[in-house]
Amino acid sequence: ATHFCFTFREMEPMVDNSEDSQQLCDGAFLRLPYVDVVQAVDKLKATMAEMQLMWDLETAKYEETILIETGSGQRRFGPRRNFPNKSGSIDDMSLFPYHSSCYPLLDAYECLGDYTLSSEDIRPSSLFLYKNESNDDDTFNGYLPNSLDAILTSMNNLERVEDFPGPQSNKIEILLKLLRHSMSDLQSDYRLASHVIKQFKKWNYFTVADIFRKVVSIVLAERKYCNGNCSRFDNTGEEQDHDCTAWTHLAQSIGAGIASCGSGFTREHALIVAAAVKLTYDEANPGAGIREDNVALGIQNGASAQ
Repeated sequence: ATHFCFTFREMEPMVDNSEDSQQLCDGAFLRLPYVDVVQAVDKLKATMAEMQLMWDLETAKYEETILIETGSGQRRFGPRRNFPNKSGSIDDMSLFPYHSSCYPLLDAYECLGDYTLSSEDIRPSSLFLYKNESNDDDTFNGYLPNSLDAILTSMNNLERVEDFPGPQSNKIEILLKLLRHSMSDLQSDYRLASHVIKQFKKWNYFTVADIFRKVVSIVLAERKYCNGNCSRFDNTGEEQDHDCTAWTHLAQSIGAGIASCGSGFTREHALIVAAAVKLTYDEANPGAGIREDNVALGIQNGASAQ
């Protein structure tokens, strides 16, 4: 397992290592100079801005109204998205669920009133959901849950795909888009997000620092402040926007994904984690900051965290 240590005192023993790509040594702390962490923060912010721009472009499409075939020879205006069809394919790969292998994930829309399914259309999943529109304990604004059947079928289908039509339609891009959509307020389905994280782990994508940075940027953008047992209403009287059990499971999946890197967890990975911690700390303590002269940031592989 990989454990992280962020402390305001000197840590021993330290390993002097300036190569980002060099693997961490078991049982030894790696010192991360403050200036390197600041540079990592800037790099993470740039990635977050890039990912946010892509998400903004996608969500703008969902706001559009298009003419929809109802399946009975009729047409009507409705929201722009992918709909069930007789071929069982995804027409617009820039919108959820991004690839025909993930067609079963369209079952999330079955809880919406505008869901259309004719007798000729292929049902996205053999198990489908009936959700009422009232805010019950397990229902939140924008909550579009996928059935477990749809999630597992889609992940298995995606794993078997070998040929993609273009550079923007590969497994990594699809998983990143699914992670953002599932964690966003559009869907808030942390069970789907957990399974996406498991696929990153299964295919060893976390060992690639650039991919790891993109995943971290999505998690930071869509994270919830959850203690695992939140009351139904927050301090302002608003209803909570997440399910604590599902969110906790997602957080555990992310931790397991990081730990799965093993010897593939490099100094650059450590800097990404340190940057995420510093960003979160700075947001929670505006104006306080972390002083350069009293901080030592480190990571240890294979030992308990201090």
